[in-house]
Amino acid sequence: MKKHYTIKKYLLSDGLNNAKTKKNHLKTKILYLSASTQNYKGRDLCPYATDACRLLCLVKTGHAEHKKSVGESRINRSNFFIQDRVLFLTKLLKELSNANKLAKKNNSKIAIRLNGTSDVDFVQHIRSSFGIDILTEFENLTFYDYTKSFQRVKKYMGSNYRLTLSYSGENFKDIIEAINMGINVSVVFEPAVIDKINSGDIDTWAGMRIVSGDENDLEMILQDSKILALKFKGSRTKLKYQQQVQQGIEAGFVIPETSEFFNHTTKYILNQSHHLKLN
Repeated sequence: MKKHYTIKKYLLSDGLNNAKTKKNHLKTKILYLSASTQNYKGRDLCPYATDACRLLCLVKTGHAEHKKSVGESRINRSNFFIQDRVLFLTKLLKELSNANKLAKKNNSKIAIRLNGTSDVDFVQHIRSSFGIDILTEFENLTFYDYTKSFQRVKKYMGSNYRLTLSYSGENFKDIIEAINMGINVSVVFEPAVIDKINSGDIDTWAGMRIVSGDENDLEMILQDSKILALKFKGSRTKLKYQQQVQQGIEAGFVIPETSEFFNHTTKYILNQSHHLKLN
């Protein structure tokens, strides 16, 4: 059988290479795969993504927009995972073990994000393949992620895996329930809104408290029951970026400054949901 991947030295990337995670107070390692169906089999590694998510996916932004090698490396890792899952997970488990040993030696913690650009339950994959629970096995590692799977968020509540539920434009009632359960929710806003959040002029949306989710990646661990406000990440080309923002707003994925949810409580919105646009 033809191999669609090559084995590189590491699966996990250093968080210092990411604009946000390099500001984390903990050393951070991230696993980057190619998003959605960008692999040799067309298997969906973001099964909960909406059409808007796929259209405006951040996997096409940052270094990946201008450096072809970044996208190729992510596809290579995805192909490795899909074609030889046990070997992939064996290598991932070894890297996690080494990270844990390093953190233990330094009497510190290392933050691990297994889904930098995917939405896969790697914790369950490792548990099913080897009978190892990495959440309890590696005491010096702290796991966290974004996901659009509310079921997975609830599955790992109270464990060493802090999951933030991502707003897709189509799961408003889920994010309300998540907030009420003490779970953080990430919501993408247009730049003008982020400016007002940072200045303190805006501190709620749909009656829920907002904090900046761009300050550093570990707000996902440090906060509870908050909206983590994320600035839309798009093209570095100004005109293209503006077009992407507008596409996101029209799809309900990006929240504009004109959102009527800034003016209403959660209870009001839910009671009026039959005629209010839930975005």
